[in-house]
Amino acid sequence: MSKPSMPKIKLEVVLQDVGTHLRQQRYDIALLTLQKLLQAAMAQQFPLVLQRYISELVFECLEQAGEEEAALDYCERAIGEYEARTDTAQVSEAVENDLAVLRFRRICLLVKLDQHQQARDAVIEYQQRSALQDKIRYNKAFTRILKYSKATKNQLLKEQKRMGSFQLSQQLIVSG
Repeated sequence: MSKPSMPKIKLEVVLQDVGTHLRQQRYDIALLTLQKLLQAAMAQQFPLVLQRYISELVFECLEQAGEEEAALDYCERAIGEYEARTDTAQVSEAVENDLAVLRFRRICLLVKLDQHQQARDAVIEYQQRSALQDKIRYNKAFTRILKYSKATKNQLLKEQKRMGSFQLSQQLIVSG
């Protein structure tokens, strides 16, 4: 019995559909669409950068939908996969950037989940492991985020939006 083939998708049409759902704050439908898109991306062997873009949209949707536990789990799995597959001596700049963004997002999620000590520990670990340019890039952000450890989730979400943490979904909303 042959495996049913996945139909070819028109990426721009699907992303426009996701943008519409995001604009209407229908994150659950946007997530389902993105999940199918990610499956198609892997089956059709989309370039890795495009798969990462779709994954980043999933993170943004999960967070904006208030699904912090699921986002944290997804984030930690992505970090683990990168760390398991990469030889630290030959890590590309793109991988380093992805890991920096994932670790930053993880710290935000830990704060939202009231896991403040783990967030502080993650900041310290990040600062010990990262290149100087990443430390400089995220230092102010970490300071602001840890300041929000006593703030509400909505305050932290507003701060993340101000810092550009949800730029991909915002671009889809504007262009869609």
